[in-house]
Amino acid sequence: MGSRDRKEFREWACNCFRIGNCLPHESVETRAGIANFICQTTQRFYKQELITELTGLPPEDCQKNLNEKLEIIRNKWPAFLLDDVFPKSTEISDRIDKNGFLKSHFSQPALWIRVRRQFLEMFLQQLPDRNDNYLQDEDIPNAFRFPNGTDLSGLPGADKGWFEVQDYCSQKTADYFDGKNTERWWDACAGSGGKSLALTDRIPGIYLFASDIRPAILKNLHSRFQRAGIVNYQTDVLDLTLPASIPDTSFDSIIADVPCSGSGTWGRTPENLRPIHSGNGLRGFLELQRNIIKNLTDCLKQAGKLYYITCSVWKAENESNISYFENELPLTAEKSMYFEGYNRNADTLFLCLLRKKSNS
Repeated sequence: MGSRDRKEFREWACNCFRIGNCLPHESVETRAGIANFICQTTQRFYKQELITELTGLPPEDCQKNLNEKLEIIRNKWPAFLLDDVFPKSTEISDRIDKNGFLKSHFSQPALWIRVRRQFLEMFLQQLPDRNDNYLQDEDIPNAFRFPNGTDLSGLPGADKGWFEVQDYCSQKTADYFDGKNTERWWDACAGSGGKSLALTDRIPGIYLFASDIRPAILKNLHSRFQRAGIVNYQTDVLDLTLPASIPDTSFDSIIADVPCSGSGTWGRTPENLRPIHSGNGLRGFLELQRNIIKNLTDCLKQAGKLYYITCSVWKAENESNISYFENELPLTAEKSMYFEGYNRNADTLFLCLLRKKSNS
């Protein structure tokens, strides 16, 4: 089996997860045929023949657009419901276009990079002529979209730190980071540092403290920071659920990209759409999120800003948590929004800017 065949086999298998819990009483073979009929975009003869064998649908129907395909499926299998694609779909935020979000799971999100601002002009000069292999975003000029799985090693500055891999909506959150060069910022759940890198690119003179509970991922952060030439920062391994781990200092702004269900990213990991991952443990995430924000608030300066971020689409982790924070903590929500990645072949994120009350 050649490399292209292996890739297509992986896609075929992955597509079987993309219909979630739709038509659970149909055979595995029928569901596989339906899933690949809906998701398949490459018109290869043997695929069309296999889909026809599994579903009875004529090969020419494979060439129709997504909405036409869904109508064909609903006509032949009336029990097919779009809501069954996603677990707990009734709990998705009302601020999200649910139909658009659900349909987005029938394709793999793109690979996005963020070109650092000081290298953007050189990157564009050395980038091959525009073609179908990449797209420069209109709203964020230093955001570029590539087909998933693209080898980025041949791009300009790949070995010089000119760009970072970062999803479009993750990049978009940085547009709302606002502050002065003299401020102290804490990226409290920093991971490998994607948002920290975007922050220092936006406000280069800040003092940055970055923490995570995972030592290995902070090593990755150090590597990325070194490659980017960032030196004015410190890191520490912290368990934010423990008050004793919270630094004895205060910060002007805190980024809290908290652990969450990740439900806004399941287009990349469609295996999470299956019933075994139907949101069990959500209560544990809520307790964790609320505990973390409570502890972070203690070291936020008066009138300081806390950026609460999740990659979840469920109201419980977003709007409901914000109501809890305002009722139980000295925090006021100033603005909140969803970054709707399903409109841009990207993940979907939630952000709320909370400010600590001055009299707290």
